[in-house]
Amino acid sequence: MRVLFLATNYSIGSNMSGIGLRIWELSQVLSAHFEVTILSNNFIDITHPGITCRLFDENTWKGEINKADTIICYDLPDPRLLLYANSINKQIITENAIPLEHLDYHSIKNSNNPNDYYRNILTNFKLQLLLSDFFITRARIEETTLISALALLDRVNYSTYTKNNQLSSMITYIPIGFNLFSDKHKEQCHTYSKSADFIWNGGIWDYYQTNILPETIHNLKLEGEESSLLFMYSPPDNQIIDEFSTMLSNIKKYNIEDKIYFPPHPIKHFERDSVLKKTHALICIGRDTIENYTCHRLRLRDVFLYEKPIIIDDFGATAELVRKLNIGITINNKEELLKAMIKLKRDSEFYNSLVDNIRKVREHFIINHHTLKLVNYIKSQQRAPDINSEVRKNNIEEILKKFPILKEQPTYPF
Repeated sequence: MRVLFLATNYSIGSNMSGIGLRIWELSQVLSAHFEVTILSNNFIDITHPGITCRLFDENTWKGEINKADTIICYDLPDPRLLLYANSINKQIITENAIPLEHLDYHSIKNSNNPNDYYRNILTNFKLQLLLSDFFITRARIEETTLISALALLDRVNYSTYTKNNQLSSMITYIPIGFNLFSDKHKEQCHTYSKSADFIWNGGIWDYYQTNILPETIHNLKLEGEESSLLFMYSPPDNQIIDEFSTMLSNIKKYNIEDKIYFPPHPIKHFERDSVLKKTHALICIGRDTIENYTCHRLRLRDVFLYEKPIIIDDFGATAELVRKLNIGITINNKEELLKAMIKLKRDSEFYNSLVDNIRKVREHFIINHHTLKLVNYIKSQQRAPDINSEVRKNNIEEILKKFPILKEQPTYPF
């Protein structure tokens, strides 16, 4: 059987992170059971047995779908591909969450009509939910929001409910984590010259609070605690990130250019292991936005893979998980951030207790342990229980009638 991953614009290969890395790790696991192909808008420069990588081409994408038994898609898929796959009765599986972080994207905030722009993204998501047979969630809170969305689209009804009253015929859970290949590889890592006491292992976006770090690093020095910070990723060069500009000004203001580092070039995937193994702890502090309450951050992967405590904001689902498992420190402001960084540096007993807690739960976050249900569903080649319902068909037709742009070649400005 053949499984086709639609990677769209997510980078997979030397420079992958986030969703791109998630796609790659799941495709590695599934390659033990199926022939796997990844269709990407970008060239993929790494290989794995059982995985074929294809560059998206307007003239050949239908052929790739024709050859596949199952399609797996993620955030902002090309709706034309899903519509075509559905029309020829291909099994469609989605891993996605309600697109809330997009509200902070430069392309939306600076568009002529942000509400219309965002509505197009949200409509794409609705169509994806209507066309999919099965769903992968990355956190229990995502299950809740997904079920709510499916109910509002009439996909949870008497027929689907009586099919399985836990809705497990349509949903599976694969937590944010790592696979066994990554676990093995981290012990064979390439060397990279630069690491730091603390690593910001997320991106730099306006929904994060990176600008409080320069003052904190400065205050650590005043407390007699010299500490360095490395940002794993610089912001994309096709967007204007206000948060980044503010942070650069603060670095200059506090004269700590020698304490906060940005990689001179993107850190390669196979160099990440060396960088993250050397660091003391991770930091990823978001703002109190609605998106924080609907998902777990992908950056948790590094906590479990590398056994590193994390300092994170005290808002939403990720903070709840960190508190529940006691694998880091949650903070509300820069004063608490300073105290947290000092505690992790000076209190070795406390630090080691966090590492021990990570080790106790680490096994749960190995994604190989959570794919059996997905594998069995793909092998069954079932479609959704409401695949032929008039309600579902009418909802799809109504969306396409109202938003005919979904039938056209999309752009990916993000």
